[in-house]
Amino acid sequence: MIRLFAFAALSCLALALAAWAGSARAEGAGSKVPQRSDIEPKYKWRLEDIYATNDLWDQDFKKLEAMIPRMADMKGHLGISGDSLLAAFKLDDEIGNISGRLTVYAGMRRDEDNRVNVYLGQVDRMTGLNSRIGEAQAFMDPEILTIPADKLEGFYKDQPGLKIYRHRLEDLFRTRAHTLSESEEKILAMAGDFSGGAGSVFTAFNNA
Repeated sequence: MIRLFAFAALSCLALALAAWAGSARAEGAGSKVPQRSDIEPKYKWRLEDIYATNDLWDQDFKKLEAMIPRMADMKGHLGISGDSLLAAFKLDDEIGNISGRLTVYAGMRRDEDNRVNVYLGQVDRMTGLNSRIGEAQAFMDPEILTIPADKLEGFYKDQPGLKIYRHRLEDLFRTRAHTLSESEEKILAMAGDFSGGAGSVFTAFNNA
């Protein structure tokens, strides 16, 4: 109920800001501020090198979305063997790489012109999807911390590919006292989608 009320309030704020922005644009119609289309290509970034079309962005978005259940299915298996732990790390890396590309592309496209709804929508979609990814990954660190040190050493010997993650694992155990529980990690991930809402609305209309 609280999230619903907050969403409604943000929607009202967005409508009010939209009306204000439209009025401001009308008043500044004679402004000499150059449009992006007036700027020489050599002064622009080439986001086509990330995604040549929006359709390709959508394809990766769907691919990333389909990975979330795969990550969730790994819960309870990280301490079984070095192979299972390595598979989780590799999937985590793949998710991070795709999410990074999608997020950077959407954010930089939006920054080109905050009046283009397509890219505002992409940013919102990625904010929601990244929150879901955070929820799906919430079990990883707490579960890894339950693996005994001697068993983990055995994992390194049995699965050489795991050694590239040794620093990450050692750093995790070093900061054990500051690691949240799975339920707390989930709450933190869920809060991410909501906490940036007001700031995103203000930024979009202020920049536009």
